[in-house]
Amino acid sequence: MESTPKLWFFIIIGSLFVFFLIDVSYQMFLSDDVKKSLENSIKGGVQQSINKGTLRVEEVMTIDSERFIEFQQSLYTNNQSVRNAEERTYFHATSEFPPMVTLHSAGASESSFKKAFDEDPIVTTNKKEIAIMEKIK
Repeated sequence: MESTPKLWFFIIIGSLFVFFLIDVSYQMFLSDDVKKSLENSIKGGVQQSINKGTLRVEEVMTIDSERFIEFQQSLYTNNQSVRNAEERTYFHATSEFPPMVTLHSAGASESSFKKAFDEDPIVTTNKKEIAIMEKIK
């Protein structure tokens, strides 16, 4: 009968460890999802917003900022696997020549493991992406 308290102790420690691993895995998944969504949306947005008339006539790539923001936002929401209401995307800078765009995405999600131990349960995710298009001669 002496081994029963030890068994329960190891079961509790093991279940806490599994709970922690699941929570960390979820946070890593959210972070990776934000990163991939931001990467894909910025590349697609830049490709869709290049002024093709200027490219044909002057052989110079320029970006239409308004079209970029529109395409990027629609691509970003379509690429996300997890919809997070706390997530915001900030458009920082655009350079028409050379074509360059900088975006910053900030999101927050709740950690169940931190919540169980009465800590601040909010975990923030910040990702930054810079895209520069170059014409190779």
